[in-house]
Amino acid sequence: MAHSSEESDSHESESKSESELSDSEIQVHSEKIYAKLKAKEIKVRKRGKYRCPFCPGKKIKTNYHHKDLLQHSKGLSISNKHKPKTKSKHQALAKYLENDLKDPKLSLQLVKMEPTPTQSTNEEKFVYPWKGILVNVPIVYKNRKYESPNPNQVKDILSPFKPLDFYPLTDQKGHLGKCIVDFGTEWSGFHNAVSFENHFKSKGRGRDGYRETKEKKKREICGWMAKEEDYNGWSQPVSDHLREIGELKSVDDVMKDHERKVSTRVNNLVVQMEQTNEEVKKMEYKYNVTEMKMQHINEQKDFLTQTYNDEMKKIQEQSRMNIERCISENLNLTAELELKRNELEARNKLVDIMDSHKKFNEKNKMESLEKAEMEQQKADEEVLKLVEEQKMEKEEALQKILQLEKQLDAKQKLELEMEKLKGQINVMKHMRQGDDNSSDMDEKIKKLEEELKEKEEEKEEIDELNQVLLAKERESNDQLQEARKLMIQEMPDLLGKSANATIVIKRMGELDAKIFQKVYRQKYASKEEADLEALKVCTKWQDEELMNPNWHPFKVEVIDGKEQEVVKEDDEKLIELRENYGKEIYDAVLTALKEMNEYNPSGRYVVSELWNRKAGRKASTKEVCKYMLNNWKASKGRKRFP
Repeated sequence: MAHSSEESDSHESESKSESELSDSEIQVHSEKIYAKLKAKEIKVRKRGKYRCPFCPGKKIKTNYHHKDLLQHSKGLSISNKHKPKTKSKHQALAKYLENDLKDPKLSLQLVKMEPTPTQSTNEEKFVYPWKGILVNVPIVYKNRKYESPNPNQVKDILSPFKPLDFYPLTDQKGHLGKCIVDFGTEWSGFHNAVSFENHFKSKGRGRDGYRETKEKKKREICGWMAKEEDYNGWSQPVSDHLREIGELKSVDDVMKDHERKVSTRVNNLVVQMEQTNEEVKKMEYKYNVTEMKMQHINEQKDFLTQTYNDEMKKIQEQSRMNIERCISENLNLTAELELKRNELEARNKLVDIMDSHKKFNEKNKMESLEKAEMEQQKADEEVLKLVEEQKMEKEEALQKILQLEKQLDAKQKLELEMEKLKGQINVMKHMRQGDDNSSDMDEKIKKLEEELKEKEEEKEEIDELNQVLLAKERESNDQLQEARKLMIQEMPDLLGKSANATIVIKRMGELDAKIFQKVYRQKYASKEEADLEALKVCTKWQDEELMNPNWHPFKVEVIDGKEQEVVKEDDEKLIELRENYGKEIYDAVLTALKEMNEYNPSGRYVVSELWNRKAGRKASTKEVCKYMLNNWKASKGRKRFP
């Protein structure tokens, strides 16, 4: 609570040597303190802030509100834990705060009165609430009733005067052309109503102007403020409506009613405030009593809670120690049991393994050897068969090539003979023109033409045979290429893996990472860092440059009468490569670039090829078959099992 700490501080700070007062002397002492407070000898308020002058403690609290300080002083004045002298001081402080230093927030504020109007004399009476009358509103006869042709017209006319509302007067025939304007009960409404009347009067269309227009039978909109004459009835519909909704009052009557209402309201507020103050005092007293009880209950609760917490800590500590002891014992027993079980399982496994090995060695040794020998023999036969097939296919291809060459020679010879016959025929035709004995010449020409026709037919047969042989040659080449692919994919073991192997599988267009490692190990002290940087550079040039189809650093030149593609040494990337990475890496990239341009220029990706390492060129199918056959014969005589 707000003052519980102050109570304990004041209780501790009172001197033990202070003389005790009896109950009869408390009132006398309180009056003396009260007199000093009234005489301003004891300061309570300073710079708009309140403080308790009787509870210094270690640090005087100076940020009380009036209500909190009053509550503090009343609470200590009835407390049984403090000495009588302290109680009498706070009793005087509570009396001073209630009677002489009241809270400024509870003071009544002055009621602001509105200025009274002076536009009219006190004898003149008006319809109250303030009303205005509007006549000669335009109407038309439509659908058997009179109605306003433009409902917004009246609203536009009245808008400068800020009425609350207006009501058209009607009967069985409809709109009467008259409206009642409501300006409310406030003085601002009265001013608006007077302005409304003065507006129409200034234009000659007030009450008097309406009479003149009526005599002249003119229909101009007129308006004025509703007064006694209108209330008592110059026009029955107007007066009836005014009597229903209002009454006659002068300005003095309205002012008196207003003052009476204000006075009544102020009196009611004063009574309510007094009642509220009484209720506040009662509530403060109940609050102080309840607070003292709550303080005592809280002290008992704190004591019981502390006792409970201490007991629970002891129980929890004892339980924790017991649980830790049980867990430790359980872990030790579990570890010991697990160790014994593992030893037994290891022994059982060892015995089983030894038995199984013994049985396997005794029972299946011969079977395994025979089976392995059969599988090796079968694999050897398949390799031999494949090599023989490749050899036969190559011999057939060679025979077809020789046959094609013979056919080509025969075709060329036949074409020469045909050209010779054509020349003879042309010569004879020229000679016949100047010879009288043309019949013999015609017969010779006819024989030569028949011989030429036979030669042409023979040439056509040779062309057809050439086409068949070319198709077979393409088929043989395709088979040879498939065989080479099969050798690359399925038989790498027979081609050799050692560094001294003659025929190997080379990936054309792939950079040699060992060259990059060699260069970077000369630059970096750390082997790991050098290998990492070499791998980064090698991967960059392989993936981003060599495999990029848009980079084509080649140009066409005529060498030995043939057009060939050569590398453009002035290419920007190649120049950058030589300057930044050195000649070894430059040569490696250039070699891979040439290989990729030769073996896969369109796809620009790495392809595998059979390679004669000793000759430094692509291995022929004959060389590969011979090398595989030699490896097979050598492996057949080698002992494969101990």
